[in-house]
Amino acid sequence: MMEPNPITGVNEPYFPQKDRMPRLVSGYAVIVLMVGTLKHPPPLLSYCFRRMETATLSSVQTARILHHVQRGLLSVPALKH
Repeated sequence: MMEPNPITGVNEPYFPQKDRMPRLVSGYAVIVLMVGTLKHPPPLLSYCFRRMETATLSSVQTARILHHVQRGLLSVPALKH
């Protein structure tokens, strides 16, 4: 919808107040639901979060082990050529 700007007189996009409020309320509702889902995730999402957390922890631990092996602080016979 286009309406003239009362100061400049140029046609500009206009979003009526009666259409703006329902959109704002629904947008805030979606944000509240997202935050609520993070605090109390449904079982499938909780399972996915645990899997991602486990994968991240194992990759960090692997990186630490490899770092120690490269620096010679840890001896792993299978990795020595």
